[in-house]
Amino acid sequence: MDDSTAATMTLAITTGDVTTLRQLLADHPGLASEHIQRGNGTRTPLHIAADWPGYFPEAPAAVRILIAAGA
Repeated sequence: MDDSTAATMTLAITTGDVTTLRQLLADHPGLASEHIQRGNGTRTPLHIAADWPGYFPEAPAAVRILIAAGA
């Protein structure tokens, strides 16, 4: 995944923008299981949705969307 898509995906998850999240997943099959560089390691989108320090807006919806897309 390119850096722009990774940044858009991360922003959509952390801000609760489920419309953008759905569109990204529709535009990029397999994206739900990709690894995204974050900090010193990589994380899947599902890991980001459940990431510390706590709750992101629309996190339960994002998790359901990601699982439905193959996470």
